[in-house]
Amino acid sequence: MAILYPGLKILVVCPVKSQSKQFVKKIYEYMRMSKNLEQEIKVDEIKIGVNECQIPFKNGSTIFTATYGENALGRMNAHLYSNI
Repeated sequence: MAILYPGLKILVVCPVKSQSKQFVKKIYEYMRMSKNLEQEIKVDEIKIGVNECQIPFKNGSTIFTATYGENALGRMNAHLYSNI
């Protein structure tokens, strides 16, 4: 969906931080296998951090990950709403 709809913000909620990182790493692996997908993603701007994981696309879309928790989701939602 991120490729088809420019400017789309997608939030993927995971139970624990390690799964958030695994999710982004898995997309990174798929990207390395598909040159078409790699052309759509801003590879240099992929973030896999302790508190923030995101995959930015060249069309302005972004996939964010967050862990399930009141504080994490509140912080991420505030960020998403400010960008819409």
